[in-house]
Amino acid sequence: MPALTPARDLDVLDHVTRDPAKGSKRRPGWRVAVSHGNKAHERFFRDLDHGSPYDALRAAVEWRDSLVNRLNHQARGLRSVEPGTPSRPLGVQFQTRESNGHTYRVAVADLPPTDTKGRRKRVRSVDKYGPVEALRQCAQARFDAMRDLYGDEYPYTSADQLLTDVLAAEGVPPEA
Repeated sequence: MPALTPARDLDVLDHVTRDPAKGSKRRPGWRVAVSHGNKAHERFFRDLDHGSPYDALRAAVEWRDSLVNRLNHQARGLRSVEPGTPSRPLGVQFQTRESNGHTYRVAVADLPPTDTKGRRKRVRSVDKYGPVEALRQCAQARFDAMRDLYGDEYPYTSADQLLTDVLAAEGVPPEA
């Protein structure tokens, strides 16, 4: 089953329609409908539940994007990207390290073995680089190594695409 258009390439109203619900018991809101394979995924976001039509639309778009990302990852055999879940299948994640009684966070990229080197890791300090930059450097190293190993078979076409999914998996806002 082919993947859907990536969420980052969707327009705001792709798969999202306005439902004025005039003359019915339902209130106005936004309907999200995404079909993938033989399954239809649908959800309704009422204006009343979210405070305004704009806030309901924002919630609908966020839900649609997370659904599309999850479905695309499943189609490529990767685990779904949900905030707070481990991102090991993506190959880049936060870890906690301890040294001399001090605990600190690092971003780690798992790099595949090559003909001359075994498995290795790229580690960057979150304290030194900040969470986004540490993950960006690790995502770049992971992307380069995976692209060398798998070529066009690797599902990401740039390190920025990988970074977007890693940030989502780790629950880090891109502007952090």
